[in-house]
Amino acid sequence: MELNYPQIPLCTIHVNDCIAGTSSPTGQDTDGNGTGCTLCVKNTYSEAGATSCTTCTNNRVSDAGSTKVNDCYCPQGTTGPSDGISACQTNTNSKLIQFVLSFIFLILLF
Repeated sequence: MELNYPQIPLCTIHVNDCIAGTSSPTGQDTDGNGTGCTLCVKNTYSEAGATSCTTCTNNRVSDAGSTKVNDCYCPQGTTGPSDGISACQTNTNSKLIQFVLSFIFLILLF
C-alpha cells in the first residue's frame, strides 16, 4: 500500500544578522526590520552578527554604537596606541604644563 501525502508548500524566512554596533541574543535581527537588535552602549563595541557587545579593555572608552575594537580610545588626559586594546598612560606633558602654569600664577599672585 502506497501512501500519498498532500504537498505542503514551504515558506522561506530571511533573517539578517544584527549590524555592527548592535547585538541580540541570537546575533540576528529578530523582527526583520532592524529594531530586533540593541545598540551597544558607551564603552562597548560589536561586529555584525554579535550576540553581545564587548566591553573596551584597559580603561578605554568608546561611543555608543561602536563597531570595532579600534573604536575604543584613551580617555581625555591619557594617551596610548590606536590599537584599541593597549593600556593608556597618563599624559605627563599636560601635568607638567599645569604645574608650570600654576607656579607662574602663584608668582604673579604674590
